Amino acid sequence: MSKAFPAIAVVLALAVAAPIAWLLLTTGGGDDAVVIEDVFVTPGSSVGPRGPHPSPPVTGAGSSSGTASPGGGSSTGSGSSTGASGGGAPTGAADGTAASLIAAARSGDAAATEAAFIRMRERLEADPDAAVADILEALARENDPLVLDRLAALLAGRPELLGDPEVLAALRKMASDDPNPDRRMATLMLLGQHLSPDQEHLDHIAFAAANDRDPDVRLAAMGALAETIRGTPELGADVNARLIALAASEGDAAVRASALGAIAGQSLDVAAIGRLERVLEGDGELGVRQVAAEVLGDAPAAHRDAAMSTLARGLGRESDYHVRRTMMTAIVRAGRNEAIPALERIVASGSNIADDAGDYLDGLRQGIVDMDRLWEHKQRRETERNGPGAVPGGGGDHDDH
Repeated sequence: MSKAFPAIAVVLALAVAAPIAWLLLTTGGGDDAVVIEDVFVTPGSSVGPRGPHPSPPVTGAGSSSGTASPGGGSSTGSGSSTGASGGGAPTGAADGTAASLIAAARSGDAAATEAAFIRMRERLEADPDAAVADILEALARENDPLVLDRLAALLAGRPELLGDPEVLAALRKMASDDPNPDRRMATLMLLGQHLSPDQEHLDHIAFAAANDRDPDVRLAAMGALAETIRGTPELGADVNARLIALAASEGDAAVRASALGAIAGQSLDVAAIGRLERVLEGDGELGVRQVAAEVLGDAPAAHRDAAMSTLARGLGRESDYHVRRTMMTAIVRAGRNEAIPALERIVASGSNIADDAGDYLDGLRQGIVDMDRLWEHKQRRETERNGPGAVPGGGGDHDDH
């Protein structure tokens, strides 16, 4: 088996410490992403894989250029700019207007940009109606994705502003009709922050996730759906069902994986577990199957047995070493000591993951149930067995074939 994976161009949110969408707001995203354990994250973010044995790369993702917008216009794709409003260097001190922030950002002066950002936040406190109207107007005309991120960041985390019906209506219209994909992404991220979403609100976001022609916008919409659960956990089962349905209808493997990665594992129910089993059975992309397995590893206690049984059946069907290893690790994450019988069966089978199962089994028998410590124990045993430079699945006891 190959020792190297192809490039992955998917941001997993979800499965993770911060939702997909807000990587862009907090760091600016873009081409400075780096690969850490085969999962793309942005420098400075706290995002990482759900657990050990992260998903391998999924090909076919990334932004598209020249894609038509839902509203019938065309765009240059996410991250591009065909011109911008405003511009030029700041002509004076920050005055609390969106134009001042835009000018500072265009000047490249970090200190001036930060000062303008702070002044704009102060204006939001003093005169929120005028400040929000100014920001929305700037969002509607701005083309630079980094400036859009700064403008959107002013409203991020301000549910009292985002819940205003007129603000919601403006954001929804921009998310569905604006010809610029960067503007659609910025507004979708904000829609995910609404703390009292009803079915109509979820429908707006889900429509973009299913129908926008730009894969990056669909990714942002899925991140926005996942974000709604953070503020309204009782929506978890509904949002999970929507995300699984979106994955089932999505043709882009990277977007499909991200839809599944956005699922709230602790909100999994029996129906969702059954639908994830169909992903394990039928999706042709190994990265997508891995994400489905990782999500099952987060199942709540009430449905832990169902998730573990689903993963065990998946192991019996799966041929790829890396997906099998992820499934086995998900069984351990879901069950801890309850996973011991399954691990014993894997060890006895002598399969290509028997040594990996033995590593976890040894740790559990020593009373290690914390997953981080268990993972470290497994890594030490693997290094002792294969050497410090060994690639999992690349040879010796880890060879698939």
